[in-house]
Amino acid sequence: MRYIKVLLAALVMGSLLTTPVPAAERGTKKEAIELVQKALNQIATVGLEQALKDFKASDHNLFRDGDLYVFIYDYEGNNLANSADLNLPGTKLKDYRTPDGKLVIQEMIQMSKSSGGGALSYHFLNPQTNEIEPKISYFRKIPGFKGFIGCGYYEVDESEAKRSALGLLRKAIAHIDAAGLEQALEDFRKPDNRFHDRDLYVFVYDYQGNNLANSMPLNPPSSNLKDFRSADGKLVIQQMIEMTKSNGGGAFEYEMLNPTTNQTQPKISYFRRIPGFDGFIGSGYYKPKAE
Repeated sequence: MRYIKVLLAALVMGSLLTTPVPAAERGTKKEAIELVQKALNQIATVGLEQALKDFKASDHNLFRDGDLYVFIYDYEGNNLANSADLNLPGTKLKDYRTPDGKLVIQEMIQMSKSSGGGALSYHFLNPQTNEIEPKISYFRKIPGFKGFIGCGYYEVDESEAKRSALGLLRKAIAHIDAAGLEQALEDFRKPDNRFHDRDLYVFVYDYQGNNLANSMPLNPPSSNLKDFRSADGKLVIQQMIEMTKSNGGGAFEYEMLNPTTNQTQPKISYFRRIPGFDGFIGSGYYKPKAE
């Protein structure tokens, strides 16, 4: 059953999203906080000078995980280390403004001085996707030092995720119209196809619940998934078939295992009836999991 959950999550998933680089996992709030604590433990164990070298190590860096990395600043706004390779405009960034206009380093300095740390939301470059994304950073004062260490996780821009999923769906429908369904199905199944962008891809079903194509390589345990239930008990494919028959398509939200993060998350899939065929095509994306 768990394998089928992974399968259908992949069959109807689309993402961020803004999302991740191919198969990349997005860090979570919990993981960001844990990485800050791990870095503080390293400072306590080996001392700040050696820890800064460890944080900047290019090989076998234990303080970077996917799009999660630690950053260290002193109270003058000097960037002392990052565990990701960032292209910052200088070492002193006290007056640096993020793309959404926030003086993030100044704010973190003030919060570290007054409260010993905190959390701050802003927009920043994700070095893994090379895109500006919403981010929440958690940071704490470094004991015995006038500075702080932090780590943030990148949030999903849901509006962009929706646009990306719908854009891929429109592109796939246009290809069916231009090339015909038989050829389009072959094209969707090709290993290196243009209907698979990062973790966005399309899926095709007939009204019997048979999975006809996915633009992401999958190895389903069965070609028919009409009776499959999502993590929240919904008969996803049956619901999509019924909505397509009655309304020509729609949007459907349900809980599904995200095969990228291995966590169950809310998900929205968009689907449309294929003209002249008793079936539908769709694409979807995962919503951020509520903390």
